[in-house]
Amino acid sequence: MATSDPRDDSALQYALEELEHMVVDNGLARSEIMALLEVMNIYEVLDYLDAKIANRLQ
Repeated sequence: MATSDPRDDSALQYALEELEHMVVDNGLARSEIMALLEVMNIYEVLDYLDAKIANRLQ
């Protein structure tokens, strides 16, 4: 998943780490995450999961 821009690589690495934390910390199913990644990019998935988790906490 490497890109030609080192900033993009850093952002992607950060996004992947955040996604892993969301999955582990909030008990999200990995199969759900993989299904989302098939139709959305990682940044859209992060936004979606962040909103989903925020709704759970309210």
